[in-house]
Amino acid sequence: MVDVFEEVEEQIRSDRYRALALKVLPWFIGLVVLSLAGVGGWQGYRAWTASQAAKASETYAQGIEAMQAGRAAEAKAAWETVAKSGS
Repeated sequence: MVDVFEEVEEQIRSDRYRALALKVLPWFIGLVVLSLAGVGGWQGYRAWTASQAAKASETYAQGIEAMQAGRAAEAKAAWETVAKSGS
């Protein structure tokens, strides 16, 4: 007789856990998706800023090369472009 009560109690406990899981699961999945989107956004932003800095660095180097070649106007234009870019 005790086995029957334990079995019923186990079934009730199982049903409660299942109901709790069905309530919590959508929130958990949403949190995981939001976290992944946040990490992806952050990585994308870091890649974008790195590419902007690389472009500015290349333009600055072109300005130095132009200055060394005696093309001051071209060097000034390149450096003004870098200054306006904000990198």
